[in-house]
Amino acid sequence: MYEFILNAVEFNMSADEVVNSPRFHHQLWPKKMIRHHTGLDANVVKALEEMGYTLDQRQFW
Repeated sequence: MYEFILNAVEFNMSADEVVNSPRFHHQLWPKKMIRHHTGLDANVVKALEEMGYTLDQRQFW
């Protein structure tokens, strides 16, 4: 829910853009894991992997 509000307020996204944007879940402990929906920018994925994160792409939660 916070991600929706942040996207609308900080990034001036419309309701349609907010609802249709890829979502993610960050799990810092016990290992650096980020689960995300399809559609996350490839450059973002690469940068996160270079920082030591493991990414897990999911169609649904």
